[in-house]
Amino acid sequence: MRLHAASPQVRAKAAGALSDTGPRIQDRVRALRGALNDPDRMVGQSAAWSLGRIGVASVPTLVEALSDSRAVVRIRAVYALGKVGQPAASARVAIHRAMGDPDPSVVKMASWAITQIGPRASPGAGVADLGSVADLRAGLAARDPPERVSAVRRFQPYVADAQSAIPLLVQALADSVASVRAAAADALVALGSPAQSALTAALSDSNPVVRREASVALVRLGALR
Repeated sequence: MRLHAASPQVRAKAAGALSDTGPRIQDRVRALRGALNDPDRMVGQSAAWSLGRIGVASVPTLVEALSDSRAVVRIRAVYALGKVGQPAASARVAIHRAMGDPDPSVVKMASWAITQIGPRASPGAGVADLGSVADLRAGLAARDPPERVSAVRRFQPYVADAQSAIPLLVQALADSVASVRAAAADALVALGSPAQSALTAALSDSNPVVRREASVALVRLGALR
């Protein structure tokens, strides 16, 4: 009842309280799904936080919310999925799909959500998991430029296997699409010193585009003055 109160503060507090341990979890998830639509930012964020705190039980509802026509609802749903942490496979697929959302704010939130989930071993042989080097390799081979950009962006936070990723990212500096080149350069700069030697070597590449992109990335790293 308090979720329908006139005061946004009351609604936000009610949304937060619904994440507490207790019975009727599905009823609470349904109520919070409605609160994701709240026009008040504080209420919507409180509902998203609660759904994330509830965890796996909220995942099917959050996946459904990713199809909402309103970008703000999709942003809140992606945030909640990220807060779940290590959700079900359906959630990982949904977040992957959100990386191609037409709204850049949804894509930005999806990139954050992936960092919360992290790459992990895929159950199927040969399946490239989100954020992994295999995912990066497969994504950069896609024909659709947004798919290539998405693959680079979701890999960016994961540096454990940098030496395998760096050659792929340097190759992407030669991509015919500027947004892919920019994403690859951002990822290389984010990797920091491990990427410096590869970028330095790329200054001698036969492709002038690669040389230019490598030079700019090295300046951003502080390696060139």
